[in-house]
Amino acid sequence: MITLLHRWSETVWPQDLAAALLLVAAAAVLAVGLLRRRRGFVAWVPALLVVAVCELWVLVSDLRQQPLSASWPLGALAGGLLVIHLATGWRLPPATCGAPQRGPWGAYLVAVGLATVLLLGLRLASAPGQLLVWEPSVVEGFGESLRAGRDGADFLRSTLLWDDGLVSRGDHSLLYGAPTYLVFLHAGFGVGELRIVAALLAAAAVMVAFLMARRFGGSAATAAAAALALSPPLLYYGRYGTSLSGTLLGVLLATWACWSLLAAPAGQWWRGLVAALALIVATLGYSPGRLVVLALLAVTVAFTVARLHGDGLRRLAGLTVLAASLAGFWAYQARAGAAGSFLNARGEQIVNMMRQPGYLEEFLHRPRPDRPGTPAAWIDAAAALVKERTPELLSVLGSPYGRQVRFENLVLHDPPRLPQFIPPLLPFLLLGVAASLRGLRRPEHATLLAWLLLTCVPLLLTTRIDAHRMVLLVAPFALWTAIGLVGTSRALDEARIPRWPRHALGVLLLGCAVWSNVVALLPVERRGSRLAPALVAELAGLRGEVVLASIADQGAIGLVDLALLERQRLDPGSSSRRLPDELLRALADGPDAELGRVPELVAQVGGGTMLIVPAEAFTGAASALQGAGLEVVERGPEGARFWRISRPAASAVASGHDDGPGPAATSGTSSGSPGTTHSADSPLPRQAMACDSVSRR
Repeated sequence: MITLLHRWSETVWPQDLAAALLLVAAAAVLAVGLLRRRRGFVAWVPALLVVAVCELWVLVSDLRQQPLSASWPLGALAGGLLVIHLATGWRLPPATCGAPQRGPWGAYLVAVGLATVLLLGLRLASAPGQLLVWEPSVVEGFGESLRAGRDGADFLRSTLLWDDGLVSRGDHSLLYGAPTYLVFLHAGFGVGELRIVAALLAAAAVMVAFLMARRFGGSAATAAAAALALSPPLLYYGRYGTSLSGTLLGVLLATWACWSLLAAPAGQWWRGLVAALALIVATLGYSPGRLVVLALLAVTVAFTVARLHGDGLRRLAGLTVLAASLAGFWAYQARAGAAGSFLNARGEQIVNMMRQPGYLEEFLHRPRPDRPGTPAAWIDAAAALVKERTPELLSVLGSPYGRQVRFENLVLHDPPRLPQFIPPLLPFLLLGVAASLRGLRRPEHATLLAWLLLTCVPLLLTTRIDAHRMVLLVAPFALWTAIGLVGTSRALDEARIPRWPRHALGVLLLGCAVWSNVVALLPVERRGSRLAPALVAELAGLRGEVVLASIADQGAIGLVDLALLERQRLDPGSSSRRLPDELLRALADGPDAELGRVPELVAQVGGGTMLIVPAEAFTGAASALQGAGLEVVERGPEGARFWRISRPAASAVASGHDDGPGPAATSGTSSGSPGTTHSADSPLPRQAMACDSVSRR
């Protein structure tokens, strides 16, 4: 089925089909509404024209294979119509929870839920055939904890401290890292175990978004759940071992808790404690989530203070509990020395640059300021950063869409060329933003706008802007899309459009969204290297400690690291460790090879077995190790060769023999793959010492 969907997409791109359907639908509603209602329908014309022009804009740009900016006249026209709509558009419904969904809306929820489970779970452990760029680092982080003997409770305590909040260190996050470590300890180390928690967190985020969006009505909740569940960012980050799906869930829970605090009766002070706990949890993941927490705090304080009349003291109690709880957690972080990590972001922001004037020279190509702490120096650096980051911000917001959203550009590219919303739904997103601008006096709409501002503006003062750092915008974008869809549906009511065409269009759009995500996220064939299977097969014949030394592709080495960790989990005596990258690169073949450091490598072998990858990059080091009295065996199939290094006395034990050195101990056949043995009594050719290739049999 996946192959068939890929083949169909070569003829008809699903997003183009969706845009064409919405363009035809908007034109039809306009014609029918003006014919049936005439002047009574005029107020809905700007909104429907926004839909028609935006869909034409998306469709034309994709058919021409050009960015949206290339067809800027259509964008300018859509912007003008949006301004007219903002001045004359529909009024917002009251902020009340919608009724439970029944009938076709409930069917939509079931369909969206099944599609989400399918898109998150299908080939979860096998696609794309290797780990993504950040996953090996996450595996390495979990490995450090296992090798240090941490249990689940100790690991959980470590996740309660702030760190730089990096994607590549998602193992340290609370919502993703702690439960994943427990899964590893009890179910084993594998690709599925690495990713399953992220997928479950993404699914939970959809459910929380549905509950949150009920404040805008029942139909808006269904639309918000669908827009979030089928958005490429949620599915992409949910399918791979990352803390981003956990951070998204955390900020959604914090938003829900803050809205509940503001909407609750004045006497329910305990909601302040719930909101504080949710805000704290939201900070213990990917660092951009902390910017959203600041936005939520600002909105909560502003609207609570604005309502301090009548029962003000009772309402102030909840805010006081919230502030005291957050202050206590900050003090806990300060005592642990972690408070400085809250907004540090690995130092890739203007505060760190101003502390290190050399940063300004190297990164911004600005002269060292004579007085670096003056306002003028700060303004100069900020202006330079904003000038460089603004094109990146616009590029991510106007993210690739259509035929560019393919597997190669998304899954196999870092940072991913990832649209932050479903492109054919762009006009409804814009209409939702317009609704929030009109409803700024309501905390829900103020939150969404503050979320947008505090996610985007601070990033202008950092080293780069990419899809990773802006992924949390997927939540307000989904809510705005839902608001726009619900508002437009009222135009259909006014035009007296029957229900069956609406549901037919809805089913077709859901089908197009699922189709598009399948083509973007799932390859036709499983991809992978030959290196990981060869190394994993080699491990099956080894006992005792294994040292992995590699400068090969980290996506493949991460799979080997998982196998090493599972080997150690099942047999604590079969320990493993990774060799420091700095030492290995110093020994790689080339004019700068530091073969004088070979004794350090000999010491690292100890009484175990070392696997050095790839073989062709370390012929000189292999020869030097053989000259130092170690057994050097080249293993693996063509294109996936590696060196197996061990002490002669340990070689037989490692291979499962105890009768001393001999042909069986030195044949290099422990895993069944071809190999070449160089014993200590048979030195390698001198050409190998000169970093030329070693002869192979």
